[in-house]
Order: sequence, then C-alpha cells, then structure tokens
Amino acid sequence: MPFTIQPAVEADYDAIIELWEASVRASHHFLPEDDILFFKPLIRQQYLQAVDLYCLRSPEDQISGFLGLSEDKIEMLFIDPAAFGRGYGRQLLDFAVRDRKIRKVDVNEQNSQAVAFYQKMGFRTVSRDPFDGMGKPYPILHLELEPLRLHRCDSGHPDFITLVRLLDADLAVRDGADHAFYHQFNTIAALQHCVVAYLGDRAAGCGAFKPFDAGSVEIKRMYVLPEYRGRGVAAAVLQELETWARDSGVLHCVLETGKKQPEAIALYRKSGYQQIPNYGQYAGIENSVCFRKDIAVY
Repeated sequence: MPFTIQPAVEADYDAIIELWEASVRASHHFLPEDDILFFKPLIRQQYLQAVDLYCLRSPEDQISGFLGLSEDKIEMLFIDPAAFGRGYGRQLLDFAVRDRKIRKVDVNEQNSQAVAFYQKMGFRTVSRDPFDGMGKPYPILHLELEPLRLHRCDSGHPDFITLVRLLDADLAVRDGADHAFYHQFNTIAALQHCVVAYLGDRAAGCGAFKPFDAGSVEIKRMYVLPEYRGRGVAAAVLQELETWARDSGVLHCVLETGKKQPEAIALYRKSGYQQIPNYGQYAGIENSVCFRKDIAVY
C-alpha cells in the first residue's frame, strides 16, 4: 500500500512534535540547543493548531512527515530524518500545490537543503528578511512558485526538441520491444502546432497536434519532466492545444496512448476524452488505447 496524506488530529500532535525535533536536529544545524527548546513548546501549543495540518502516513500508520498550510502558503513541512531522500517531501509539496493551490513558502536561508529543494520544485526567491518572525537572527527567504507560461511554436524550437528526446527515451523503456513500431509514427518533422510549458526559465513540458482528417487533429508528443509532474503542467498544455485547435476551426481531437502509460490515460479521461476503437495504424494493437474529444463550441 502507498503512503497516504491525511488530515492530522490532536492525537497526532505528540508524534508530530517528536518528528519535528528529529528533523530540525538533522537539518537545521545553525540552530543552537536553546532555540530548539524555545521553539518546541510554541509549535506544540500554538503553531500546530494555527494551520491546516496534514500527515504523511505509512501503511503501518506511522507518521513519516507532516505539512502545515495557511491560505496559499506552506507554513511548515518536515520529514522524519530516517526517511530523507525517499521523495516524501515532494509528495507533500505536490499535494499542497495541486490540491490546495499553494503558491508561497518561507525558508530559513541557512537551511540550504530546503532552499535547494524548493528551487528545484519551481519556487523562486522574491524577498528576504534578515530576521525570523520572532526577531531572531535567522534570515528568512520568501519564495513563490513560478507561474506557468505556455509558448506556442513549431517543432524546430530547441526546447521542444529537447523534451521530445527525453520523451522518446522514456517511451523506449516503457514500450520495450514495441518501441520501434510506435516510434515510426512519432516523427516531429514539420509539426506546425507545438506548445512548450515553462516554469520560470525551465522548459517543463510539451505537446503538439497535427492534422488528422477533415475537422480533426491528433494530439502528439505530450511530455512533462518527472520533477514537475503532478502540478497540472500536462493539463495546461493539453488545454492550450485544444484552444489553439478550436480557434483554427477544428471540431475534434483524437489521440493514441499506451496501456503502459496509466498517468496519461488518467489525464485524458479527466480532461473529457472518451475511449474509441483503435484507429488507423493502431487498429488491433493490444497495447494501444485511443481517445476522442469534441472541442467545438456551439
């Protein structure tokens, strides 16, 4: 069973504060003992009650991390040091961004690991305070999530080419012996309708469409970098492609994906695509799943 994120209850507070102390001692090396002892009762008696609090629970119901949110901001995110490096921080952050629409976080500047983690996940520093909220000399960086920017281009765009190469490498692993069959239909030569999604200056995802038949286009080359998945990038790219197609007079979008890409299938179903019989070269191909969506506005 996977780890799950659940709302915390007061009965969890003792375990949460123990985890907080262990995590701080493992990561906040700049904090002296006196300050750890100063903050601990404040967190237990005041801070936990002041936020929307969530726990990351193991299948054995052990708390491996916790998250505190207020409006559009992360107020606290801590992981059990025994579980560092396992992706649990990202799981909590993805939940905060995707499900709770969080955009901001404050980080101790001296906690270089946390700063690097949030920067890697698409946050940027917008301001700095030389003291923390208690007036102590621990500089605070105020970070905000980079807005998603969508750029229309053709298949000659270098960032689109780079992302497609990464997509092909991923598909080669997923498709195995079937990859050569699929690859022949995925050339990007002369694609005129491509979208690249950017978080900050980094190209995070892409997609494209090409003519299919009268009134229809085929969605192609959908991909998001692993570190940006779960943030709505693919959905935004797909929506932009549909808008572009609709504005060009297109009535329908069709697409093919593979059964070994369950996240793609889930995205298309959630985006209103209906499964149809496999078309064209994919007819009779066991691994292929085809979809269609009507995008015309009447």
